[in-house]
Amino acid sequence: MAEDLMEYLATAKCEKFEPKPMYSAQGDFLTIFFRDDDAYERRVDELLTLYFSESANELVGCKINRISALLRTLGQS
Repeated sequence: MAEDLMEYLATAKCEKFEPKPMYSAQGDFLTIFFRDDDAYERRVDELLTLYFSESANELVGCKINRISALLRTLGQS
């Protein structure tokens, strides 16, 4: 398997970066990156994690946990 992965990585071409949200039903979280930068994370609380550019310390993305609970709460407003 490692040889297959190494071959794939050596021959695969990167596609153009598009900022779009990604939802994980299994993890019940939503992640979005605004820029294609190497990033580090800073957890704000149990619901929000922010991603910052390693080179410029600028916000490049975020992760929101417990999406289904948040949507239920918003629906009750």
